[in-house]
Amino acid sequence: MSAFKYALSICGLSHVEAADFLQVSIQSVKDWSRGKGGPKEGVWLQLASLFEQMQDTADGAADIMVLDGIDPRAYNNIEADMPGHELPQLGALRAAGAMALLMAIGSHHRASEQQQRFREHIAVESRKSFGRIRFEADVEQIVDRVRREGLSMKQLAEEYRLTKDAVNNIIRALNLQQVLAEARASYRKAQENKECQTKALKKKRAEMAIERKLEILKSGIADGASFKAIADKLGVHPSYITRLRKKL
Repeated sequence: MSAFKYALSICGLSHVEAADFLQVSIQSVKDWSRGKGGPKEGVWLQLASLFEQMQDTADGAADIMVLDGIDPRAYNNIEADMPGHELPQLGALRAAGAMALLMAIGSHHRASEQQQRFREHIAVESRKSFGRIRFEADVEQIVDRVRREGLSMKQLAEEYRLTKDAVNNIIRALNLQQVLAEARASYRKAQENKECQTKALKKKRAEMAIERKLEILKSGIADGASFKAIADKLGVHPSYITRLRKKL
């Protein structure tokens, strides 16, 4: 297919419309479209001028569609024209209409994406702002919870829907570094004390259990019970009774 035929297609011209617009015979148009011979420079200039006019017309029509909205009927049948600069052929009119429709759709899509990104940005900033306000209002509770629960920066950020950097910035702005450091130290100390108490309690319970078993062992020996009978009573292996007896 020749460049001339592609040019006619872009301009929306049929062979009949091209012949009428270019003021040549239909046979010449057909021959040039088949690549037989070629049109003179004047013919190309005419097509170039028509294409520029179509672009201007399509731009104007697209702007109107973007402002007023795209009529659903435009997807099936649309023509673009500008008063005072009417396109000379119906095919060119419709081709310019299709160009305008594509331009309007593209502009609308880009605008929609920009609006969506803007809405998402506003939503994120709103959440951040609300999170900062809540954080600043809850400072005393936060310090108390860090002291009692050992809340980390990550946990605070998640609870207030902020980034860790945002939490650190707020803490610095409110001069809370020392206060929170002391609260965390207090939490760690309390945890250490709790672990020590737990270990001491476990040790005490173990000692009491041994004492009860020794009492049962003493009673069993006094009653003349066998080690196996005493072991059965305690629910242990007889060899344990031998080791337990050494504690008497």
